[in-house]
Amino acid sequence: MIPRDTENRIEKGAAGTESARAPDTLADILAYQRDTWEHWVLFLDTLRQRADDLLADERAGKPPLLDFDYELIADARRFERPANYAPPPLSWNSGMITGGSR
Repeated sequence: MIPRDTENRIEKGAAGTESARAPDTLADILAYQRDTWEHWVLFLDTLRQRADDLLADERAGKPPLLDFDYELIADARRFERPANYAPPPLSWNSGMITGGSR
């Protein structure tokens, strides 16, 4: 097997100058595609695990992790020129534990 380091990719050109060889493109493309596919499968598995955890928490009766009281000031969906935007100002629940309350 030929080592794939930079020194072995250098060869002499016609005029005696050094030039870098082209990489083994088919092997590199296949390796990249396999790596992309493996990362995609891992990403989907992570999403599945998170969804399973969420469903288990809901079945156990646990409250959502992020729960804010809010009051709507302006609903841009009802404007003369409507937009898909209705930002509520968030207010903290009185029972919420924050990082500074230790």
